[in-house]
Amino acid sequence: MINDKPLSCSERDRLGFRGIAHHLATAFLQNDLGQGFVVGVEGAWGSGKSSLVNMALNELGKRKNGPHVIRFAPWLVGSRNEMLVQLFAELEPVILQSIPVSELDSTKKIIGRYARVWAQSLHSRVHK
Repeated sequence: MINDKPLSCSERDRLGFRGIAHHLATAFLQNDLGQGFVVGVEGAWGSGKSSLVNMALNELGKRKNGPHVIRFAPWLVGSRNEMLVQLFAELEPVILQSIPVSELDSTKKIIGRYARVWAQSLHSRVHK
């Protein structure tokens, strides 16, 4: 049986994605990430899309002053409300890393309230 799990780093790269991953990471850092930056990876099933993304994110993580990367796969979540819960669960630790210790408790409460309000708002729009 062939193992079709995506690679997480470039040491076992047999498809030649290492250079592409390096260039993608460089492209991310050359853009104003505050304005948003999107890259689409398209290819047939099993062509190495996930491996390429993993290698690029791994490369990005090695860069000095690189951005915090949040991996979020909304297609793996069933409902919109659950998707929001998952999104905020992924965002919270990254946000809290940049907050002074004295403000952690209040920030956690704000994030929780925001997530609940957003989920309730979305729920009410769906059920109108």
